[in-house]
Amino acid sequence: MTAADKVLRVAEAELGVTEEPPGSNTGPSVRQYQQATSLPGTGWPWCAAFVEWVWEQAGVSTDACSPSTAVMAAVARRLGWDGDPAPGAAVVWPGVHTGILVAPISPGVWATIEGNTADGVHRRTRSLTGTVIVRPPELGDPPPPRVFLLEDPAARPRLVGPWRTRVMRDRAISRLPRAQQDRARRVTTPAGRHAFLLGPRRTYGPWVTVDARDQARAVLEDRLGRRLRPYSRPAPAQTTATTGVPEGLGKTT
Repeated sequence: MTAADKVLRVAEAELGVTEEPPGSNTGPSVRQYQQATSLPGTGWPWCAAFVEWVWEQAGVSTDACSPSTAVMAAVARRLGWDGDPAPGAAVVWPGVHTGILVAPISPGVWATIEGNTADGVHRRTRSLTGTVIVRPPELGDPPPPRVFLLEDPAARPRLVGPWRTRVMRDRAISRLPRAQQDRARRVTTPAGRHAFLLGPRRTYGPWVTVDARDQARAVLEDRLGRRLRPYSRPAPAQTTATTGVPEGLGKTT
């Protein structure tokens, strides 16, 4: 679960909380939010306190938080935490209000969860025009996607070629016995030339999840009678990876 997922799970669990009595800026849950801040007492506007309490519960840094939305925006700028909108980040109208971003609805418009709106915690739809987005480090850009593979260190495939063009390589494959044609695995060398591999596979994959890779690993290790090395690498811009059927043992790389 990502940090953003944790923030949204905590915030969503508070939906429906209301002030007791209405309009009082207090109540059992509201006092709990207010106690997460440095401001003593209760009965004061608590939208920023709600954000700080949610982030604290989710394990997200609260260094930019303040009961004052104007201070919150200023500290975020000083820390370099003001950035692009992202789920779990705070949207701040300095000196006015703040809430937690949930998901984009249209360009510049996001769904939010906010405290101290209509005397409670509610979902809202907000334009981000004129706002400051406060985005703690944990809610930064996600790491690039990865694909998951297996290596057979004992395999020693034979590289045949290379040729300058795919046509030349495919012509050479067509001259092989039929059984070898079906097992020839086309590859491109680091120098950009075209070759093919014959013999046992050294690399299997890619798969798009660890679970899918591990399912295939169990099947392969049983079939080969030896251990395989799991590893991962950044996913290419476009990948055709298998997603979960152990018998679909991926592609040779």
